[in-house]
Amino acid sequence: MQGKSAARRLCSMGLSLAVTMVFVVSGFGADFPTTGPRAPQTSEAKDPGRIASCEWRVFEPGSAGGPPQLTAVRIADTQGHDGVCVMLRDGNNSHFTDRILHDAKLREAASTISTLLIGQDASTPQAIKAIWDQMEAKKAGFDLETAIDLALWDLYGRAHGKPVADLIGRKREKVATHLATLWPPLGPFRECKNHQETVAAYVKLARQVKERGLLGFKIHPYINGTWNPVEWRPLKKGERGAFPDQNLEIVRAVYAELGNSMPLMFDPGWQYNLDEAIRVGKVLDEMKFTWYEDPLPEWADRDALMKDWIALRKAIKTPLMGPQEFLTYKARIHWLEAGAADWARIDICYGGYTPCLELIRYCEQHKIRIDLHANPMEAYMLACYPITDDATMPWIELYGVPPPYVPPTKEFPGSEPAPKNQPWFKRMPAYLVDDKGYAHFNLDISGLGPEADWAWIAAHGKDPFR
Repeated sequence: MQGKSAARRLCSMGLSLAVTMVFVVSGFGADFPTTGPRAPQTSEAKDPGRIASCEWRVFEPGSAGGPPQLTAVRIADTQGHDGVCVMLRDGNNSHFTDRILHDAKLREAASTISTLLIGQDASTPQAIKAIWDQMEAKKAGFDLETAIDLALWDLYGRAHGKPVADLIGRKREKVATHLATLWPPLGPFRECKNHQETVAAYVKLARQVKERGLLGFKIHPYINGTWNPVEWRPLKKGERGAFPDQNLEIVRAVYAELGNSMPLMFDPGWQYNLDEAIRVGKVLDEMKFTWYEDPLPEWADRDALMKDWIALRKAIKTPLMGPQEFLTYKARIHWLEAGAADWARIDICYGGYTPCLELIRYCEQHKIRIDLHANPMEAYMLACYPITDDATMPWIELYGVPPPYVPPTKEFPGSEPAPKNQPWFKRMPAYLVDDKGYAHFNLDISGLGPEADWAWIAAHGKDPFR
């Protein structure tokens, strides 16, 4: 993994492709063939491009370890440009492709939205936002919004022959990295045989982070809701998954190792009740943690949940981060305005690039900090980082990648050839981490992120709806 983005490489490992299928909704299909090279790019257009076609392709799996199925969507305009999104997951952590194939309601929604797109202007950020608003009004759901929105932004960049970050406006070329751990029994804790060994493994990982020169360390303790660290066994059905005492042992041990030598963050993954969250938060106060992420449930924008978050925020000094899951960007803003959080949190799987951009701009305006959640589709999200500043978005998350796999880099080229196990991509954006712990962005691919190989996808495609 020398010279590569370890976080992105971890997300992409094990993915391959055996069978593809296609669903096309278009009144202009004859003018936009589904095979052959992607449409030529140009930075000049005589007239604003109107959407001419929307095509869906569903990919069957080819290797163990990756998602069982993938979906790609291609949107082409009347000027001969196109944009592509390959969905690796959706906002509910479920397999979008299974649903697009077998969920009648989702299939109908996909057909409706695809038809709605035809003839619409997609040539400006404002036009893309207008389409996103239409999808939101029709309650399309995060998954469809994400797929369509990312393809539209990719189309926007390719139509202008530039990376989206350049079209919006770059403010920086690098950002500080923090390592976010996986949690037992995953990752480097897989070989641990008890809680004490796990605590020692966290300390070792923290030491590696410091030695590597990464700039922050985020602890995910026992948060996966499947493991009992007291009896060292899987949770039984109905057994509660909160273990604040064991989590605090990890926190204290890591702090004893690192002290105040680098910023520390803590994410217990929604496991606590209010009393537990306050008790843990008081300890984080003593150690001056940078933030306290998602300690309480957040499954909906409900008053009862927000009241607990507000009460926790008033009871502790450590900045509170959230919500992360299941909320629209407007609901996240409501959460912030209600005093339920200090830091904002989102990623592209909750509606696409547009919600991320809207929340970033809101945070800039109101001097609120925001952190983006790393996910397997991170290559589409890299365009978020150059367009804001360190005061608004201080960090990028390296998720679950041990420091030995994040080698220090001195040269920062642009894009890289896509991994061989992802033949549906030609190139991927690169971000590499220097010896001072900063990730550098040299985005040079026209569009939003990866360059898809639509000719390859089309050549392996079938239409399951015929």
